[in-house]
Amino acid sequence: MKNLLMRILIAFVVVAIVAGAAYFYTKFQFNTVIVDNPTDAEISVKIDSGEEFKVAAKASVKQKIADGEHEVFVNGESVGKFDKKYSIDTALSYFGKSAILNPALDYYVLEYIPYGGTTNLEDRLIEGQLYLAPEWNFGLDETTPDSITVRSRGGSKTIIKKKIWRIEDYAKEYPENFANDEDSAE
Repeated sequence: MKNLLMRILIAFVVVAIVAGAAYFYTKFQFNTVIVDNPTDAEISVKIDSGEEFKVAAKASVKQKIADGEHEVFVNGESVGKFDKKYSIDTALSYFGKSAILNPALDYYVLEYIPYGGTTNLEDRLIEGQLYLAPEWNFGLDETTPDSITVRSRGGSKTIIKKKIWRIEDYAKEYPENFANDEDSAE
C-alpha cells in the first residue's frame, strides 16, 4: 500500500513540475514580440516610456513586452495603443509563435492553407492593425511545407494551417490575387 501511494505521489509531483514548466515557458515565449518594419525607410520605435530602438527598412527585431496596455511611438509620434493579454489557449495553440507589432500600420495577409483537401476559406487582409496576436502556424519569414503528416483513424481529413504574410511578400508569391489597375478600371 505504501508503495502504491509513493508512486501516485511521485507521478503527481512529476505532472505538476512539467505543467508548471510548460506554463512558464509559454508565458516567457509569449512576451517576445516581433516588431516589423516592411517599409523602405528605417524607423525609430519607442514603446511607452522605454528606450527608443531602430528597426531597419524591410527588417524586424524581437522585443520583450509585458502584458497590459502600451502606447507605441514611431519617429517621436504616437501611432496608437494596444492591449497585450497573455492567454494560455493562444500560447498552447500557436506554441513558439510571437505576436507582431506593426508600428508602420502596414497591411498583412493571413493565408489559409488546406492540407489533405480543399477549403472555401479566403485569405484575410489585415489592414493597418498595430498589434497582431499570434493566430498562425507559419510566421513572416517561415516557409510552408508542401505536405504535412496527419494521423487519423479512418477516412481522409483536411487540416487548415495559417501563414502570416507582409502584403508585399504575399503579392510577389500570389500575383494572380492582385488585379492590376487596368483590369479594375473596366
